[in-house]
Amino acid sequence: MAFRDVLLGRRVTLNVAGKVVEGRSAFDVRKRFEEQELFSGLVSEVLSSDRNSCTIVEHGDEESPRIKVLASRERLANVNFRGADARDGIEAFSEGPLKVPFEGYAAYAGDGIWYGYLSLRALPEFSQLLAEVTWSSENDHREIRGTYADWEIRFYFPDAESTQPSKVEIQRMNRSPADSGIVVARAIEFLEWESFEGTDVPSRVQTWDLVLTSDRKWETTYQVHTLEEIGPPTEISGRYGDFFIDIPDGTRVQVNDYMGIDFVWENGEIVRKIDRRTLQSLIDQPFFESPVRRLLLMALGAAAIALTGWFIWHRSSQH
Repeated sequence: MAFRDVLLGRRVTLNVAGKVVEGRSAFDVRKRFEEQELFSGLVSEVLSSDRNSCTIVEHGDEESPRIKVLASRERLANVNFRGADARDGIEAFSEGPLKVPFEGYAAYAGDGIWYGYLSLRALPEFSQLLAEVTWSSENDHREIRGTYADWEIRFYFPDAESTQPSKVEIQRMNRSPADSGIVVARAIEFLEWESFEGTDVPSRVQTWDLVLTSDRKWETTYQVHTLEEIGPPTEISGRYGDFFIDIPDGTRVQVNDYMGIDFVWENGEIVRKIDRRTLQSLIDQPFFESPVRRLLLMALGAAAIALTGWFIWHRSSQH
């Protein structure tokens, strides 16, 4: 399990190809799809060494917009560019509270590529999952079972000596009828491995996710992830300006927990919008310095003084 830590704070670049199909049959039979049937694109991610921040850049293809995401334990900022380059302009910029577990965003990054695929909140150390070890002489493989919260997890190893699992299966043991739009079960197969700084890491993985959609229908997501590169150590933080360095000042931002209030991007921060041009245009209007304006202000001032004097006199004359 050492590779969980060796990848922290490093930029991990993957080629992600996948397909979403209706129903659960593709999940049940572990259906594989031809390469030409899959959407694909590069994804680069960094999970901070303290596991509190995660950056994601989806490069997409020539027709898909580039997407940048910065997630922390509490907040999420998401920028969709119109094209593969920031100079193509921004399609949408939103920010708000994190609505799904942070581990879901960090699942493919340095938290251990295949261990992170489990996407469980506050997943414990691997050793704590070893509730049971069983052997199958018929298939000549080793199986390790574990449970955590509402999940059952099974690791399959090809033989007694191997430390590299061939596949992992994870599923919810008790699914509430109210649950929808969630991953109910996940199957992972490890196709290739490579060594990085003396530690084995999976370099090609395929996954099947079984999802119960919001309209109570089954859906299967099939993906193949191929490791392209593990970069040098890099520091990231939850500060937006450290990551969204290519956002022009004045870009409109939708802050999801303050709907109806205008925000913009300025000097690496999200701030309340102040329309300086409108303010300046009002200041520049001729009536601001006109004689009529001065006379009106003087009249209003005199009236206020007279009214205050009358009020004081009226109060004192009653005693």
